[in-house]
Order: sequence, then structure tokens, then C-alpha cells
Amino acid sequence: MQNLFVCFLTVRNIAVIVSVISFCASANAQVTWDGDAGDGLWNTPANWVGNAIPSNTDDVLLDHSVVNVNYIVTLPAGVSSVAVRTLSIFPAVGRIIEVLLPVSNTAIPAFTAIGSVYGLIIHPGGIFRNSSGASAGTPVNISDSIKINNGGLYVHNTGRAHASNVTVLSIMAGTERGTFEFDVPGSAGYTVSIAGRTYGNMVLSATAAGGPKSYTSTGITAVNINGEFRINHGVNYSLNFNGAFIIHGSFFHHGNIFDISSGPQSNRINLRENMFQSGIITKSGTGLPVLEFNGNMNQDVSLVGSITGSNTFRINNAAGITLQSPVSISYKLELIKGNIRTTSANILVMHDNSICVGGSSSSFIEGPLRKIGDDDFDFPVGKQADYAPVSIAGAGGTVTDEFEAEYFHGNPTIIFGSAIEAPPIIRVSGLEYWNLRRNAGIASKKITLNVRTYSNATLLEKLIVSRWDMPGIIWRSEGNTAFSGIASGTITSGDVHSFGVFTIASTVANQNPLPQSLISVNIKNQDANILLSWQLDPSINADHFEIQRSEDNIHFTVVKKIEASPNTFKYQFSEKLPVQGIYYYKLKVTEKNGNTRISRLISVSYRKSGIELVTVSGFIFHNMIGLTISSAEKALLNLYIINAEGKIVQRTSTVVHKGSMKLSMDISNMPAGIYYLAGSAGNTTTNIIRLIKL
Repeated sequence: MQNLFVCFLTVRNIAVIVSVISFCASANAQVTWDGDAGDGLWNTPANWVGNAIPSNTDDVLLDHSVVNVNYIVTLPAGVSSVAVRTLSIFPAVGRIIEVLLPVSNTAIPAFTAIGSVYGLIIHPGGIFRNSSGASAGTPVNISDSIKINNGGLYVHNTGRAHASNVTVLSIMAGTERGTFEFDVPGSAGYTVSIAGRTYGNMVLSATAAGGPKSYTSTGITAVNINGEFRINHGVNYSLNFNGAFIIHGSFFHHGNIFDISSGPQSNRINLRENMFQSGIITKSGTGLPVLEFNGNMNQDVSLVGSITGSNTFRINNAAGITLQSPVSISYKLELIKGNIRTTSANILVMHDNSICVGGSSSSFIEGPLRKIGDDDFDFPVGKQADYAPVSIAGAGGTVTDEFEAEYFHGNPTIIFGSAIEAPPIIRVSGLEYWNLRRNAGIASKKITLNVRTYSNATLLEKLIVSRWDMPGIIWRSEGNTAFSGIASGTITSGDVHSFGVFTIASTVANQNPLPQSLISVNIKNQDANILLSWQLDPSINADHFEIQRSEDNIHFTVVKKIEASPNTFKYQFSEKLPVQGIYYYKLKVTEKNGNTRISRLISVSYRKSGIELVTVSGFIFHNMIGLTISSAEKALLNLYIINAEGKIVQRTSTVVHKGSMKLSMDISNMPAGIYYLAGSAGNTTTNIIRLIKL
């Protein structure tokens, strides 16, 4: 016997459909609330249908079948105890029902549910608040299980024990976003039971404390948080823990200090979704903890607070992470799998004496990377699937020196200029370049560039590091004092005194045909018939081409292989797109000598009908949502923002025309959380976008 709550959003009509299956008939009596006495007290008989207080043989249902407003049911004060068979808190959609165990109650236990399976069920909008004033013991005693459905809330609002309660939390589907919140009053610290536990959403709060509140956890067995983990404002949380701390949802840290290792243990925080932090993450113990991003989709990371101490920042997610704020690393960055996507505004900063390990073609920094300090450093940068590290080395400098590196595909002789210092330079690469800037300091460094198949070199011995001299508007030689490999490997410059744009250049005419490249790659779409065209540099001796296509910009498949023709430099490929959506294409060119190169990424959108919504800048927002709307025809579009409980919290309408348009939506008045954006126009529905409001 149980309540089932199903709230889902169809893609047919963007409506919230709620199906409620009430308690099944059984041999036990079901007692419901009517609140006729008007005092909200559990022990007032007139508040119950039938005017009788529930007993330990009753199944108690608190719903809106009789009462049509939000209400609070307060358990008795003093040493009075309440016992029922089961309690189900089941508000109507959008309504709230709270059961309060008041601080004036000192009984142990104060509330008991003796029924089998689920003694306590909290549905969306339901709240059970344990504010017991007992001096010791466990005030809430549930004989079997507690089920907190998605949108339900249990608040532990007392300094008394809770371990037996969280031990019996249901892990059934539909409880992943049910919330267990610790909001313990008083200034004394409180220990939260996590070893071997499984929570839905887990929240640590300091509201009841009226000031800073410290929580601690210990143990050796992994904890699973199936939903979100929140450390709210005013909270200090300390882990002396030797197990994996696994967060399957997002992590919100708005508290004071999160000490992830206060003892000798080297525990690991595994994060499967996004992270938003404005507090301080540190470690006070002797262990070496790890903050590991290991989801299976892109993870957004906003760290406007700080990470201090010997904490390792590990990337182990093939889909990578995207920085939504600057991120500073003071100890170690470990790259195992997946790229870190950065921008000049949301940059990754490695501080003095910090280290980076594990850069490879499977994991690197895609965007700018900054290093502070006087130590030698390898910048594990690259672009798309091309790992192209650059290194600096050399004595001298200070701990405040600052260098910044980013790798680019592109022809630097077109972007910057083609004049060369000859001799020794014969020609400069037309494929790639590194922007290596010295933002602070005066130290000179030797620079090492990585030469790969993409670089189209044949003899490293005859290559040099070349720098674009902006004042002189010329490519200058920075030398080749060391190299490793024959056609691929590394080359190292002499001491470089000025910094900026660097690339590789050849000193001989019969080796290193660096400038060979594609001249252009273009795509057109006409009613789902795409035409991909490309043009080669005449010096390329192509053998064949592969057209690669992806629907997620991660997994590409070869859709066509085309043999090259002698003395032919312009090619085309056409196909009909199978279904509506966004498609990504890239071209792989294989030359007669076995060298390969990959074109730039291009995309095309196909919608034979309907409307598509695309956010302009990711899925994380503060006050405004920027949208691009693509429509197959003119229509009146209704847009909805829906919260995690399925309630529409904002709506707007606009006229869209055939083609694309931009629109902004103001969400400044909405509370932080996870939302869904969807739209409808007549019988047509849009895609659904998951949003995060900070």
C-alpha cells in the first residue's frame, strides 16, 4: 500500500499532468485531516475526519481532499508521543503541507510509524520538520522505511540523533530529488551520518543556528547522494572520511568552509554533474584528497570562491568540463579523460609551485591557461581533438611572474602577416600557432613547441621556433637549441625575451612543407539537402577524404569516403539529412605519404517543421536567458519556465517568423535552482532545455 505521484511534462502539449493514485483499501483504517478545529494541532479530535485522533493501527493521510489551503499540523508538546501505522504527506500540486514536531516536545520517541514498507512517505510539497527539544535519543522512530519523493522535504531541525532515520531512506526511483536537510539549531557542532548512506538531495543549512554552523562527518564507507548536494550560507563542513563521497547531481557550495579532509585520509569527492561554489574548499589534515569530475556529459563549473591546500583537481569525464568562472589551482591538476574548456573571462589559473599531470590527446585545456610563478611549466593546451602542448623553462624570475598560453588552428601568415626574417627562415607554418604571453615579470624563457602529424613537418632538425614581431611586422627566428624525434616530437628555442604569437618555421626549402592546408570548407542546406564543398591548396597531394558527421559534437561517424583525383583541388559531397536536428561535420584529408589533417568544424540545422530553442551561452544563468529561436514558419510561440516539481513559474508569448530570431527572458526574480524551458505554438512543441539559475 503506497502513494504514487507521477508528474511529467509531455512533449506534445507542454502541460503538467499529475496522476494521483490514492491509498488502496485495506484492513487498516485510513484517517484524513479536515482541520475543523482551526488550531492545527494533531491531538485535537475535531481536526480529523470522524473526530478521532489517529492510533497506531491507522494509516494517516494528510492531503487536500477536504482542506484546500496550505496547512501545518503540529504534533503535541511535552512528553506526549504519537504512534501511527503509516503517515503520508500528500499535498495537491503546487500546495504545501507540513508536519511539525515542535521544540516543546521532549519525548523519546515523539513520533513512531510501525507499518511495513513505507512508514513515512513525503510527496512533492510535503514537509516533515523534526524540531524536537529532547535532551538525548532519537525523536523520530520509523520501523521500516522513509520515502521522500522528488519535491518532498525532511528537515532535521534538532540536535538529537538521526542515523537510524537516514539508514532507512528509500532509494527507489523517484526519490533522487527528495531532500533531506540538516538545519540544526545552536552554536555547537553536529555530526552528520554519511558512511554507507544514500541520500536524494542532501542539504546543510545554518538558518536555525542564527549564525555560523559547523557540521562534521566521519567513516570509511562510500556515501551516495543521488541528487544535489548543497552547503548553504553560514555552514562549515568538515570531512574526516576515507570513503568516496559520490554526488550524482550538482554540487552547490555557498557556505563558509568545506574542509574535505580534516584527518589523514585521502578521500575522493566524485561529482557527476555541475559545480557552483562561492565558499572556500580546503583541507586541514595530512591526507591528499581529490575533487574528481567524472560525469558522462559536459559538466559546468563555477568557482567564484577558492580552492586551497593540497587538493587535487581531477578531470575524468570524456565529455569534459566547461568553466563558467575563473578557476584557480594551488596544488595539482590531474588530466585523465576529457578537456577543460576555458575562455579569457573564465580562465584556468595554475599558481606558483602547482603542477599539472596527465595531459594527452584524451585530456587537455581547450582555451587559455595561465601559470603564475617562476617554475618551469608544460601548458597542456590543444584544440578540438588536437593536443599541442607548449612549455617554458629557464632559471630566473619571481613567484609573481605570469605566463598565459593558448593553441590555435589557423594560418598565422594570413592572420598576422607573411614577412619573414630570411635567412634563416624559408617559410612559416600555415596550419597552427600558439599565443604565449608574459603578463607579468621580465624573465626570459626557453620555449618548447610540440610537432605532430598535423604540423606537416618532415625533419625537426631543420625547424625553428618562430615569433611574430609585432613592432617589426615580421616573423623572427627564436632558434632551435634542442629537438627530439625526426618528423614529429619537440623543438626548443633559445632564450626568448619577448613573447606573443609563436609557430614553427623551416630553414630549408626541400623539407617541412608547412603551409600545406585546406583553403576552404563550406556547407549549405536546402530543405534537408546539404552540400559540403572544400578546396585544397595546390601543393597537397591528397589520396582520399573522409566526411565525418555527428549529432552531439562528440561522437563522429564516417558517412562517406571519397578518392582524390589527380590535379583536382575542388570537391563536393551531398546528402539528405535523415531527421531534424543539428548536425556537425568535419573533413579528414589523408595524403599519399600517409599524413592526415582535419578541417575546421562546421554545423547545419535542419527543421522541416516546428520550432527549436537554443540558449546563447550555455545553460547557467543569473538574471537573463538569451535565446536563439529557429522556426519553420511564422507562429505565435508560448514559452514556459517550469521548476523541478513540474510547476510553471513563468510564461511569455512572442511572434516568431520563418528563420531565426533572438529573445531575452528576465529570470532575476526566480530563486536559484534547476528549471526547464519549453514552448508551444498551436499543436507544435519545441525541444526542452534544462536551465540552472544561480
